[in-house]
Amino acid sequence: MLYTIVPMRFRPQRLGTVAAVAVLLVAASGRPQTQNQGGRPATKAGRRAALQPSGSIVQARQLFEKAAVLLRAGHYSEALPLLRQADRLAPDQASIHHYLGYTLWTLNDWGAAKAEFEKARQLDPHNAYTCYFLARIAQSLGDPKSAVVFYEDVLQLGPALYDTNKRLGEVYLDEGKLVQARERFEAALAETPWDGSLYYELGRIDQSEHHMAQARQEFAASSRLKNTDQASIRRLLQLAEAIHSHQTDQVHALRALVLNTASAHQDPEILDSEGVLLGKGGLYSEAIEPFERAIALAPNSFEPHFNLGLTLLKLGRTSEAEAQLNRALKLQPDSPEVNKLLAVIYVNQNNNREAIKRLRVAKRAAPDDPRILALLGEQYLAGQYVANAILCLQAAIKQDPGNLGPRYLLIDAYQREDNFQDALKAAQETAQRFPHDARAVYEVGQQLANIGNYQQARPYAEKAISMNPTLVEPYDLMGDILSKSGQYKTALTNFRKARNIAPTNELALNGIAESLISLKLLAEALSELQHAVTVRPDDSQLYFDLVQVYMRLGQREKAVQAESMFQKLHASEVATRNAHAPRSYPSQTASNGRL
Repeated sequence: MLYTIVPMRFRPQRLGTVAAVAVLLVAASGRPQTQNQGGRPATKAGRRAALQPSGSIVQARQLFEKAAVLLRAGHYSEALPLLRQADRLAPDQASIHHYLGYTLWTLNDWGAAKAEFEKARQLDPHNAYTCYFLARIAQSLGDPKSAVVFYEDVLQLGPALYDTNKRLGEVYLDEGKLVQARERFEAALAETPWDGSLYYELGRIDQSEHHMAQARQEFAASSRLKNTDQASIRRLLQLAEAIHSHQTDQVHALRALVLNTASAHQDPEILDSEGVLLGKGGLYSEAIEPFERAIALAPNSFEPHFNLGLTLLKLGRTSEAEAQLNRALKLQPDSPEVNKLLAVIYVNQNNNREAIKRLRVAKRAAPDDPRILALLGEQYLAGQYVANAILCLQAAIKQDPGNLGPRYLLIDAYQREDNFQDALKAAQETAQRFPHDARAVYEVGQQLANIGNYQQARPYAEKAISMNPTLVEPYDLMGDILSKSGQYKTALTNFRKARNIAPTNELALNGIAESLISLKLLAEALSELQHAVTVRPDDSQLYFDLVQVYMRLGQREKAVQAESMFQKLHASEVATRNAHAPRSYPSQTASNGRL
């Protein structure tokens, strides 16, 4: 099982002065609703009203539209009484409450605005704009906990609105949650790479983490970029809009225009930002030249090296990406971003040693990042550093309890230590948190079987099968449980179902053969085993079963040949198992509690 992170987001340069936040007159429903909150009139009268709006709803709509015209013109005080009157006529309209909240917010009546937005959210919980303004109010009122909840709700409901990522980053930074703050600021930079203030915020984070060289670079860039060519910034804004709107011809024209401006020939940050916008839009081939030209102008700048490496990786040019990322690594050896990307490359190359090395550096730079912890735990496990894997995976689960991947890896790690009690506990906790996940239910049954509680395990295997009939492991478990109770015919049915799903499944192939032997169907068992050894020629258990069948059929010479193969393969398996026995990472033992 491969558990990977995908840390492939661009780290852009930041340009110029902060672009003005878009007009905050939100795109909530432009007309009052004619149905109740659930979208269906509750009564016959309600259904008739939905088909033919009542006079009060028509009047409310007219007042609402007049108010919207005033709001667009910035006449908030004049719009307020019209919206209040519309509210009295149609009090169950989410859009009216939303615009009332917005109007009161612009007039700095935050308490009343909050009440209206809360009514709007109760009537329409899926309006991300309402959540955004509730977050803004909570942030202004010094309630960071509520602000985080509402900003996160905005992100859950769809793409980030306005400056959500930047503001959420500010809240996290004020709360001392540096990993989350960095992630939000990086997301904001991918949206507006010309926003120089974000460079300053990243500098604050690196200063807090004592990455002083990187912080100095970011503060210097923040100061320097205040004087960036504003015409170039406008072109980048136009390019961002063209990319967003999929205007292919306009994108290519603006890309060429930015590349050929005089400022671009002197300013690597403009070129890097252009590459970031193109990369964010999935135009990876088009992003390469801007990054290469930025590097030519500023060969010691980290961002264009990193971004070019990321772009090459996106294009599948892995060896070139690795070389470019190693250049970025020389400029910033502790960068979590470049170490994560290199680790992903090494994971895919099965280079466990280098993957661990890079991930350990990334973890030191971002000790609370659950993605790094999870991937490092997976790589420790792949290298048989089981105690280290357990500590790492426990930390990953604590940081991100909603992620199933590290939980399954932790169960596997306990099994490798033959620590079935802790494996059972971890499986039970997983199933309790994810009751609708068939794999989680199966894991409880498997761990009960591992400690010999087969009858208690059976309902979990049956439930997992009913939840997901395409999952192979519960059929294997069910076959094993039935075999233990002598129900070989039913066990055979389950093992065959497992093989139908996964034709090379080891447990299924062994289980089919052993069930047939127990049922004394020796000719059929022989046929199954002869096929199975062509599928899994290195499986010693299949040859052990062949020995039994040949002996019972009186084919002694073939039994001797099968036994010779069994002894050879078994010795190889024992040597491999001994070579892969659990161990501790050099100088990092479980006893000292280090990862």
